[in-house]
Amino acid sequence: MQVKSITDDEFLRTVNSTALTLGSPTGSAYDPYENLYVADPANDRAGKYCANSTDGIVIAAYSNGVFTVNGASSVAFDSNNSLYISNTYAHNVAKFSLL
Repeated sequence: MQVKSITDDEFLRTVNSTALTLGSPTGSAYDPYENLYVADPANDRAGKYCANSTDGIVIAAYSNGVFTVNGASSVAFDSNNSLYISNTYAHNVAKFSLL
């Protein structure tokens, strides 16, 4: 599976998702540094694709009963660059401060 995105200049680029295999991506957002964040509820996680990289990494996940995200369905940033991930099954929104 590959993630396709249109940049501001309408150039189509393809990001290889070998490191972060997506089950059913439902929401995405870019941070100010043009990194792409993707919600993936099928895998109970959210991932990040760095602007100049072809591999994605898991940034938040549901693991061994420890809550981080549970059915992540969308991602968004506020004006302070905090990342918000909505959690379908937990019925809440998780806030993450990015460094």
